[in-house]
Amino acid sequence: MLISIVIPSRDRAKYLKYSLQTALAISDQNLEILVSDNASEDNTKELVKSFSDSRLRYINTGTRISMRANFEFALKASRGDYLIFFGDDDGILPGQFPALRHFLEEYKPDGVTWNPLSYGWPTKGSNRKSGGIRFERNMLFGAVCVSSPQECIKTLMKADTERENILPKLYHGCMSRKYLDRLANSDGVYFCGRSPDIYISFRATQLGGNFLRIDHPFSINGYSPASTGGNMVSMGTNQKDVNKDFRFLKECQNDIIDDVIPITKSMSFAYLSAVETVRSFFPENKMSPDYVLWYARAFRDASKKDSTTSKEIISDITVYAKKTGTEAQLKEARTTRKLAVRKLKKLFKKLYSKMFSFRIRAELDGENTILTAQMASDMILGRDIDLLLEKKYSRSAAWKMAKARRKELEGRILD
Repeated sequence: MLISIVIPSRDRAKYLKYSLQTALAISDQNLEILVSDNASEDNTKELVKSFSDSRLRYINTGTRISMRANFEFALKASRGDYLIFFGDDDGILPGQFPALRHFLEEYKPDGVTWNPLSYGWPTKGSNRKSGGIRFERNMLFGAVCVSSPQECIKTLMKADTERENILPKLYHGCMSRKYLDRLANSDGVYFCGRSPDIYISFRATQLGGNFLRIDHPFSINGYSPASTGGNMVSMGTNQKDVNKDFRFLKECQNDIIDDVIPITKSMSFAYLSAVETVRSFFPENKMSPDYVLWYARAFRDASKKDSTTSKEIISDITVYAKKTGTEAQLKEARTTRKLAVRKLKKLFKKLYSKMFSFRIRAELDGENTILTAQMASDMILGRDIDLLLEKKYSRSAAWKMAKARRKELEGRILD
C-alpha cells in the first residue's frame, strides 16, 4: 500500500526545508513524498533537488495558480492509495507513522482523523507560546474508534467549529484515493471551493463514509508568519507577527472555480461559504445549516476587527441573508446567547485540559523549527502507541511514560 504525503508549497523554501526533513525521516519505503510547487520565485526547486531520496518527487505548476488549483494539481499527480496533505510549515511525526500505517492496512477505512499537535514558529517579537508544544492527556494514546457520520453532520450544521477536529480531513488527516474519487464533481474536480482543505472536509462530512478517529497526533500543525490561515485571521487587525501577504485572495478571484459567497474577512463566514458551496454542487445530499449560529459566529468575528472591517463583514452577512431569505435568522443571530454558553463550556474544558497537560519548548541544539518540534515530540511520545496496539500498555501508563521522558529531556527542552 503506497501512502502519499503531499505538500503544496509556494515561496516558502525556508520553512519547507525543515518540513520535508520530518517526512524524509520516516522509515518506510512504500511512501511517496510529493512537493507541488506553485511556481515559486525563491529556491524551492533547488532545495527539493538537494535531497537525495527516491521517495521524493517534485512537480511545478509552471505558472502561478490559486491554492485550490495547486491542491487539485497535486492530488492528480500523486500516486498513493492513501493521501495525507499538510502545509510547507507543518510536519509529520516519523515515530508515530508506523501505527498510522497499521490502522490503514488493518481496517482499510475511507480515512483517518487525528488531533495534530500545534507549533508556532518563533519570530522576533512573537508571544511566549511560539516555539513550544503542548501535550494534553486526552489527546494522546487514544483507542481507534469509528467516527459517527451523524455526529459529524450535526457538528457542522450547528457551526460548532470548536469540535471541527472530529470531521473527516485530508489536511492533517488521511483519505483513500477510492473515497476521494467519490467526492469529485461530475467534471472530475476534487476541490470545488476556494479553501481546498475546508471544502474537502465538509464535502466528506456531507457524503459520509467509514472514517476512523484516533486521539493521538500523527502530524504537527505549524503556524508561521507565512501561513495563509494566519493571514486570513489577521485581516482587519493590528496583528504584527504575520506577513499579511494577501496575493492568494487575488489568485482566488482569478480561479475559474469559486465559492457561493464572495471572499470575506470573517473566517466563520468563510466556513459557511464552504458549506454553502458543497450544498450547491451536491444538492442531492441534504444539509441544513443553522444560520442563526453561523451568522452569530460571523458577528463575533466582526467584533474583533477594526471598525471598517467590522462594517464590511456585517454588510456581507446582511447581503447574503437577504439573498437567501434568511433575514429572520440574521435578526435572531444578533441576540442569541448560545455562543456565549459554548464559549464558557470551551473555557472550562480548556482549563480542565491544562490540569492534565504539559508544555515543552521545542529547542534542540540551539535551533527551534518544525523539525526540532518533530524530534522533541517523538522523544516525548516514544513508540507507546505501538505498545497500546499490542495491548502491552494502558493509556494511563503511556501518559506517565510521556511525562517521565519529558523530565529526562529538561536539559535540552526548556519548560
